[in-house]
Amino acid sequence: MHYMRNLHANWEPRHYKIFQELGIQAVSGYVNIPEDEQYFLILGSLNDAPNFRDKRTFVIFNENELQLSEQFLLLRGFPSPTVYPYESSDSIDYKTDVFGETCSNCRIPLNEQVNPFTLTKDVNFPSSKFLYFTINWANNYLFTDKERYDKVLKNWGFGYREVLIGKKKKVSDKIIQLEIPLSPFPLKFGQSEFGKKFAQDGSGLISEQSENCPLCHRPLFTNSLLDYFPAFTEEFDFNLVHTQEWFGWYHHLVISRKFAEFLVQQKVIKWDSTYLIPVKQF
Repeated sequence: MHYMRNLHANWEPRHYKIFQELGIQAVSGYVNIPEDEQYFLILGSLNDAPNFRDKRTFVIFNENELQLSEQFLLLRGFPSPTVYPYESSDSIDYKTDVFGETCSNCRIPLNEQVNPFTLTKDVNFPSSKFLYFTINWANNYLFTDKERYDKVLKNWGFGYREVLIGKKKKVSDKIIQLEIPLSPFPLKFGQSEFGKKFAQDGSGLISEQSENCPLCHRPLFTNSLLDYFPAFTEEFDFNLVHTQEWFGWYHHLVISRKFAEFLVQQKVIKWDSTYLIPVKQF
């Protein structure tokens, strides 16, 4: 695996000359480059720029590393149409409606889903190639239409929930929510970067200490993509599950190799780490 880095500064002409010679684009002061030999060679010529900042942003796995894994964290395997829960585009409103109660400090639901999602309107898929979609602020809760569910997704053993439409909360004739089980086991983080937590000072930065929300006492794990994803503490059979843990404001989705290969075959995702992060025992 190797990392990508994001550099940002008030670049001067001499810095832009370096970027131009190396074919690197600098857009609005931001530069994205691999953390490779070239990065280390030019770093000393860049880090004196005014307001210089440098951080790892995500990890890239090669074909062999992907082939060795039997489970994957699923990323970006769905479109996100601009559909909001009814009456408001406020994420707190929909969380209260769907989950019942939300921590006033970390803004994470205190329960799992207790009520159906209510959308402003029925949704038409943006493309026939997709099997499901998600909605704004409800990351990793997946929705589909009844036709695609009956023809394809039902065969994978997924159940479904009703979806409600509008202020009158009419049951949708078209859209349903995939019933994704919650993992019966927690993750075994070990030394995985996914085990790091957000600081509880509202900065959004990663804390070097073990921090829990002072109000609900739960950890809030980072959603930075800088490592293999950790395995569950015990093995069990699944095709698609939510993690027990919250990463930012959502559960992560973990899928089996069999389901990953199916999604690639259906051209929903590609077989690369833009979409798949391999799982590893730590």
